[in-house]
Amino acid sequence: MLRFQHLVLSLSLVALASSPSQAADAPAVAALKEKGLTRSGRFFVIEAEQAALEKWKAARPVLAGHAANVERKSRADAAAEELAQLEASRVELQNTLSDLDQQVNPQGFQPGGFGQGGFEQGSFGQTGFGGQAYLAQVNTQRAWVRANLVEIASLQRAARSETPKDEKALEAEMQKSLEAVRTALAEFREAADAVVRRYDELDVDPAVKSAFQALEKAKLGGLKLGPTPEFGNALKALAKAERTYLEKKSPVVSRTRSRPRR
Repeated sequence: MLRFQHLVLSLSLVALASSPSQAADAPAVAALKEKGLTRSGRFFVIEAEQAALEKWKAARPVLAGHAANVERKSRADAAAEELAQLEASRVELQNTLSDLDQQVNPQGFQPGGFGQGGFEQGSFGQTGFGGQAYLAQVNTQRAWVRANLVEIASLQRAARSETPKDEKALEAEMQKSLEAVRTALAEFREAADAVVRRYDELDVDPAVKSAFQALEKAKLGGLKLGPTPEFGNALKALAKAERTYLEKKSPVVSRTRSRPRR
């Protein structure tokens, strides 16, 4: 029983100690609610902020989808360029191989000589050291060229695997996803700008200023006017997305609102 009475007394003291703060807090909070502000953690925010953030959440998968299409197009373009370079190298090597083949066939490299004048038997002829050495050199070059042609053929197969079967379909998909990105970013930009403008209006509203001053006197100065850090981060991401996908600078709607409000 004694412990119970002590607990009741402690609770009474706590209630008395907190009642002045609560009394000072209630009118201020009511004034902020009249302005359309509700408490969210350390911030008083407008309902439109959450609605704008929902638009940003909806835009993120749209951006990811278009980024994937851009990556696919980039790989396809790189593969096409590589294929062109490989084909040029293949043609050059094939011509070289044809020239070397001509040098060892009966018309190009004859046992008794080379060319119209020929070489004397015993020096560069079939039985001479010079002819055998030259033939060996040509065959070595042919083997090197053939090995490179095999390597090029392998690289061409790999490059073709990165090339879309229907380039027009990929281009159409990219355009479609880009339009979806433009729509999503425009919707969030419109909503975000409206939110920022409303916070700017509230920031200079005498009733709002008075309410926050009352909260500060009641030792609740840690409570601030929005937007929240989440909204600020979304605005930064929006500006980056506009630069990346729309190639434009974001319009300046207001001063930075991420700093603390008093």
